[in-house]
Amino acid sequence: MALILLFSAWSVVQAQGPNMSDSFERERAAIRTVIQRQIQAFREDDADLAFSFASPGIQDQFGTAQNFLQMVKATYPVVYRPRSVILDRISFDQSNPLQEVLFMDQKDQLYRAVYILEQQPNNSWRIAGCYLVQQDGNTI
Repeated sequence: MALILLFSAWSVVQAQGPNMSDSFERERAAIRTVIQRQIQAFREDDADLAFSFASPGIQDQFGTAQNFLQMVKATYPVVYRPRSVILDRISFDQSNPLQEVLFMDQKDQLYRAVYILEQQPNNSWRIAGCYLVQQDGNTI
């Protein structure tokens, strides 16, 4: 009897585990895609597309795609024109996912960015902020 209960419990865990994992992986992939597509839009100077990945709060703050692009150029040059990009781990604060991204600039300086993402009513993800810190040294 104990063996049957143990097997039943294990079957329930197995049935729930992949679904929960698959859901998390889909969300993680969606978050990464938003960041990657915004970085690509910056590389292509596509202000409208880059701005479309910003949260409504960020869009309200900057008003226009051109204002947003100018801010990124001036404040986040490594995000605007990275030499290389590595999407690192994802974690969660109280309510939002935080995606860490490693950037290398054209002078081989490393930066760690933390992107704050916000889920929209239609379940899509938008970027609600980005904090950037220069890393010590030239290699990780």
